[in-house]
Amino acid sequence: MAVNSKTSGSAAGSPARFAIGANVALSIVVAAALLFAINQQASYKHRREDLARGGNYGHSHRTPS
Repeated sequence: MAVNSKTSGSAAGSPARFAIGANVALSIVVAAALLFAINQQASYKHRREDLARGGNYGHSHRTPS
């Protein structure tokens, strides 16, 4: 079987390579956006409160405010 020397290796799969590259780029953008959204949501919900009835786990009177 003869080898077709008229098509170069880089131009032969150009649309397929572009589609794969676009898919990877889109996946990275979606993953970064998802990570950012989760981080923002977690920062809004982060709260530290003393839930003990006696207040045993609060700041001492010597802690500067």
